[in-house]
Amino acid sequence: MTCPSTQYHNDSTYVPEMWTWFSIGTLVTILRLAVTFRQVGCGKWQGDDILALVVWMCFACKSIALTMVFKYGTNMDYYSAEAVAILGSCQLDQVVTGSKMELVAWYAYCSIIWGLKGMVLFILARFRLVCDRIWLFRTAAVMTGVSYAAMFLALCLGCLPYRENWQVDPPPPSTCSFRMHDVYVSAILNVTTDLLILAIPLPILWKIRVGLGKKIGLILLLCSGIFVMAAALIRFGFVQTGSTSSNLNKWCQRETTIGIIVVNMPILWTWIKPLFISRASMLPARGCHPLSVVNMPCQETPPLYKCGLLPSTSDAPKLPHGTGASLDRGVTTPAAKPHILSTVHPLDASE
Repeated sequence: MTCPSTQYHNDSTYVPEMWTWFSIGTLVTILRLAVTFRQVGCGKWQGDDILALVVWMCFACKSIALTMVFKYGTNMDYYSAEAVAILGSCQLDQVVTGSKMELVAWYAYCSIIWGLKGMVLFILARFRLVCDRIWLFRTAAVMTGVSYAAMFLALCLGCLPYRENWQVDPPPPSTCSFRMHDVYVSAILNVTTDLLILAIPLPILWKIRVGLGKKIGLILLLCSGIFVMAAALIRFGFVQTGSTSSNLNKWCQRETTIGIIVVNMPILWTWIKPLFISRASMLPARGCHPLSVVNMPCQETPPLYKCGLLPSTSDAPKLPHGTGASLDRGVTTPAAKPHILSTVHPLDASE
């Protein structure tokens, strides 16, 4: 005998929109990894390349979970004793499954958002901009890691005993169904860490003399932080106005997809740029990471060595006087002019 449906919201656009956004995010991730693979293969991936794959895996997990949430309903939908009383035994099992998937979606959502922050930090580490602001870069990196741990603990400890996160009968406390504390904590930590990350390059963005393409790449990267902050605040506003879980989950999917697009755009820009600027020399040399300085040879120099982001070693390569090392995979570049920066921006393109 078929169990009656426990789908709570009648929204015919929910599933198509959910998987349309997933398809867009997947396409962007595939293109981004393809560009990196074409340039350096699989053996020289950096932190942001690996995180891009991890973020996509969490994105797939979240999309599946949110689809099941819509299909089965959750204890956020059936939160009153009257609503639970009309459910049969198999229906209760379905709502329990939906409630578990809602919790899985929360973990996946936080992993995506903080994974995107990690990608931005890894990319900024290859921008020579961080060399003048190492202390702030380190502070932002530490705060990002600590805030992710704090968010994880909030999800684990916000509802105790833990099984009440998916309890349906009797209805659990609101802290286990609506999880308002998770909304507050995620919004505060999200905005705070994004402000720290934006503070690294933003003050000197307009002071440096760089090519238009290079500046566009950096602006796109910064837009990701601004968008994620705005999305977190909008999501918070939806919760305060009593928006349905269906609308909240759709906005969550939009937020993470746009974040994936914008954070990956600096890598994709190295592939898109020649379509608008017909100069073959704009592409980095084969074997160099897509964010390398273009038209320069690639050498094996530790990427963060020159900025002091990694401890010095006796095996560090000796660089000739008057040269600087890129924050990417050892791209050696001519010395920058003293009045600009002490090193060359890794997205630079020959003018």
